Amino acid sequence: MSSLARSLAKSRFEIHYDRLSEEASQAAADASSSRTYSPPPRSPIVVSRGSLISSAEKLQQLASLSTLPTIETTMTAPKEGEDLDAPPADDRKVQISDIDQDQENYIKDVTEGESISVWFKGTRRDAWVAKRLKQKIPWRSDVGDPQLRFPIIICQDGLFSTAEELQQFANLPMLPEIETTMIVPMNYDDADGPPVDSKEVQICGVDEDKRYSIGYITRGESVNVWFKG
Repeated sequence: MSSLARSLAKSRFEIHYDRLSEEASQAAADASSSRTYSPPPRSPIVVSRGSLISSAEKLQQLASLSTLPTIETTMTAPKEGEDLDAPPADDRKVQISDIDQDQENYIKDVTEGESISVWFKGTRRDAWVAKRLKQKIPWRSDVGDPQLRFPIIICQDGLFSTAEELQQFANLPMLPEIETTMIVPMNYDDADGPPVDSKEVQICGVDEDKRYSIGYITRGESVNVWFKG
């Protein structure tokens, strides 16, 4: 093949290749523009005075939401297996907010509660009613080791005289629950169970990081208490 023929063949190939590249790029662009964006699914969660999540602020703190969530009113729906056209036995108004699935899974992981059936965006959905924080945070593979809990004493003579003061000091997402326990004498045998004739104290449980931070920046003393057996 002569030099001129090779040049012409190469030129035709490059023109054909460029045309194919342009057509492929245009087809990819058309396919991309034709796709419709689907927002991530949302899940309803109940906000009520009788639950752990009693306000939009409580939900924002627990789920670490960047903005205050919107509250809306809906109705309970028939339960699974019930006639959708028939009103549920406990037909009533409930207040809900909506969160993403990761936030819903987190709240279910760290709280005890139950699900109720509600109307949400035109369909019947289960909405979580959080009752209380779990005493032990369940292990999650994306977090690492299980979060152990450690007692902090709440008393009038201490730095933390209320649960609110501990929450503010330790920057806790939710108000910690106060429980009453007993001081354990030195050399006490745990096999005997909780001490009977000992002084009662009030405590709140915090995780290891919070306990370390509190111990590092405050002055105080440690006492033995009966905690989680």
